Amino acid sequence: MVPYSPPEEGLNEALVDVRALTEAEPAPSRRVLISTPMARVVLFHCPGGFRTVPHHHPRALETFVILEGEATFRIGGARFDARPGRVLRASPGEVHAIEVAPDGRIVFVAVVAPNEDVPDETLE
Repeated sequence: MVPYSPPEEGLNEALVDVRALTEAEPAPSRRVLISTPMARVVLFHCPGGFRTVPHHHPRALETFVILEGEATFRIGGARFDARPGRVLRASPGEVHAIEVAPDGRIVFVAVVAPNEDVPDETLE
């Protein structure tokens, strides 16, 4: 899940080496790469068996860019096999959840826009 991130929480650098971050921090890890009022960009490194609680963002669009590994994403009523090179989208109000196979792992970037300081995650 990707709750509001105040600007000081983000690395907010012009260049970030994602591979170095995932190698330096064992899974599970969550690192806010960019945090502005317009968007928050968060790097996730999730181990096998990781699952999120189904939730939605009432006012924000969430986009997932898969970098490494595989997982099942449930968005709305559909199920998607997420693997490197794929981009997935959950529209505002659309329930979504992620499940990593017990013997798997996944590294992905989640972009949530806008990044408003209001309650923006609703658990299902």
